[in-house]
Amino acid sequence: MDVAPSKDFFPPPPPPRPFFERHRRLVFWLAVSFIVLWMAAIFVGSTTLLSTANTVPIVFPLIERFFEHPDDPRIQTVHLVVRKMGHVAEYAILALLIAWACSHARQPGLRSWGWFPAALAVVAIYACTDEYHQTFVPGREGALRDVLIDVASGTAALLLLAGWRAVRRRRQFS
Repeated sequence: MDVAPSKDFFPPPPPPRPFFERHRRLVFWLAVSFIVLWMAAIFVGSTTLLSTANTVPIVFPLIERFFEHPDDPRIQTVHLVVRKMGHVAEYAILALLIAWACSHARQPGLRSWGWFPAALAVVAIYACTDEYHQTFVPGREGALRDVLIDVASGTAALLLLAGWRAVRRRRQFS
């Protein structure tokens, strides 16, 4: 006598996993390729292409629109701030890309807690090598101040990401 199995006999199929979990290796290498491309962009920006002499003709006309006198000394300060904000953006993005790659790495420790120090270490090392590279470029100079700005912006981006992850995790489990 054949008895049809009940529906309760077979467990329901597991819910589909998100794309990033199913293709962890692919996403990891995609993130690494974005990191390499972003590092290349930073490297190119460290050449004479984005030196002060080359950015003055582009940035100064935009800044001068906000000041009454074109020879206002504050224009130099604003130009310096704009240039340093470039450092902040570059290295914050680099830190987030590295954290993204770490979150899809094979090592569970790197995914769970090691992403922060790993990303910060890579940002710090790349900031140092970038400033060292600038010492060989005519019209550029390597500065410890820029390394500190780069590392601070990477740290700030990682702290914001850690806070966002903590809030998201708390909401998920409550």
